[in-house]
Amino acid sequence: MELGKLGSKGKKIRFLMSRGLNMSEIAREMKIGKGEIRLILDLDKD
Repeated sequence: MELGKLGSKGKKIRFLMSRGLNMSEIAREMKIGKGEIRLILDLDKD
């Protein structure tokens, strides 16, 4: 995974979370696993 893509995925995940989607809904929307979402959020912290 390229680091540039990590940032944009992290931003999209945070945006969807701000819209009230839960992790399962975000995983379905982005077609990725919940584990990948957790990993991206952990790696993409400021």
